[in-house]
Amino acid sequence: MDQRFFNFSHGNAHLLETDLDLDGSPEIISTSSSQLYVSNLDSQNYFIENEDTFFSGNNDGFRTIETQLDSNPAPDLVSTKINNSTAFPAIFLNPDPGTFGIQTTNNPISFDPMPILKATGIEFDPEGACIAIADLNGDNYIDIAMRGNASQIGRGITGQIITWLNDGNANFTLGTVFDVNITNSEPTNFISALDHDHDGDQDIVGIAGFRGSLEYLEVYENDGDGNFSLAQQTPLHTYNGLRPYWLEISDADADGFIDAIVLGQDRHNESELAIIYGSSTGLSTTASFLAGIGAAEVINKDINADGLPDLITCAYECDADRKPSLSIAYQISPRQYAPMIAISDLFLSALAYIDMNNDGVRDIVTTQHDSGYNPIYYSVPQLCPADLNLDRVLNFFDISLFLNMFTQERPLADLNRDGSFNFFDVSALFQSFQEGCP
Repeated sequence: MDQRFFNFSHGNAHLLETDLDLDGSPEIISTSSSQLYVSNLDSQNYFIENEDTFFSGNNDGFRTIETQLDSNPAPDLVSTKINNSTAFPAIFLNPDPGTFGIQTTNNPISFDPMPILKATGIEFDPEGACIAIADLNGDNYIDIAMRGNASQIGRGITGQIITWLNDGNANFTLGTVFDVNITNSEPTNFISALDHDHDGDQDIVGIAGFRGSLEYLEVYENDGDGNFSLAQQTPLHTYNGLRPYWLEISDADADGFIDAIVLGQDRHNESELAIIYGSSTGLSTTASFLAGIGAAEVINKDINADGLPDLITCAYECDADRKPSLSIAYQISPRQYAPMIAISDLFLSALAYIDMNNDGVRDIVTTQHDSGYNPIYYSVPQLCPADLNLDRVLNFFDISLFLNMFTQERPLADLNRDGSFNFFDVSALFQSFQEGCP
C-alpha cells in the first residue's frame, strides 16, 4: 500500500472529479460544509488546490453534483450545504476552473424561489443534502428535486419533495410538489433518481421513517409527466441507533441493473451497508446487509480489476480504540463479499476514485473533515481468500475457521467459487497456503 498526501487549506466533506473546461485534464471539486474549491493538475501531473479560483454564494457546500443544464457542453455544478437556507441549491453554469496566479470568481445563477412558493401557500425548509438531478418530466432537460419539510395552511408540517423544471437554458419553474414520509430530522436526507420500473421515466428514491423505529428506502414512481406516487418501501435496520446517512446509486453486482446502497450509522462505532438490488422488475423489497464500523461515506468501484465492483467506506466519528476508517469489502462473486478489511485508522470524511498522478490508473483519494491532511492510496491490499480471520497470517486458525464454515456450507468456504462445497475447496485452501498472502 503506497500512501501519499495532497494538501488543502481546509477540511472537506465531499470530492467530485470533473473536467470543467473540457481540455481533457481533470479537476477536483472539493467541498467543505459551506464552500467549493477546485484543484488542478500542476506541471508535474499532481493535483494542487488553486487558491486563486473562487465560488461565491451562501448555499453551496457538502454535496456537489455535475450535470448539464443548458446548451453549453461544459459541465454545470449543482451544490447544496446541509443546512440550506432556501428551497433551491447553488447552481454554477459552466464554471471556470481558472489558472494558477490569476484570480477567477464563479457566481451562482440568480434565482429566488421564495415568492413562487409563497404564492402557492408553501413554506419550505430544506433538509440535509437533499437534492436529486434528472429529467423528471420527459422533455430531455435536466431538472432538480429537493426534499424538505413544508408548512401549508390547514395541513401543518409535512415532508415534501418540490421539483424545479428546467427549460433547457437553466430557467426554472415550479413543477410537482408531493408528500413524502418525514425522517425525523436526520443529519442527511438523501434522495436520488433512477428508473426503478424500467419505463424510461426517472423515479425518485429516498429514506423515510422515524429514528429508533423502522426506516425504509422508499420509491416514488414517475408517471412520465413529473407526477410521483409511492410505489414501495424496503425496510432498513435501526438497531442500536442506526440511521441512514449516505445513499449510493450504482450497479453493485455488475448485472446491468441499477442498485441502491444505503449506509446507516450511529455516528460512533457501528455502521451498516444495506444493498437493495435491482432487477427486471425494479428494486427489491428486501435488502442485503454488511456490517461495518463508523462509516460515513461509501463508493462502489472495482479496485482490483476482477470485473466486480467493491465497496469502500470511510469514517470520521468512530471513537473505538482502533478506527477502521478506510475499509474495503471485496466482492468475490456476484453479491458475495469477503469480510471487510481496514487499511487506515485516520478520521476521513470523503472518498473518491480518481487518477491522482495522471499515470492511467485510478487511486483512492480521501479527505479529512477538519484539516487539510488528505491521504492518497496508490495501491491497496490484494484479497487473500484463505486468510479467513483477517490477520494477514496463514496458519491453523484459518484452517479451523475454514472447517467450521465448510461444514455449515457458508459462502466464504466456497474458495473456488463454483457454488459447491467439496474437495476442490479444500484443494484451493492448500494452494492458497502454498502461495501465501500477496
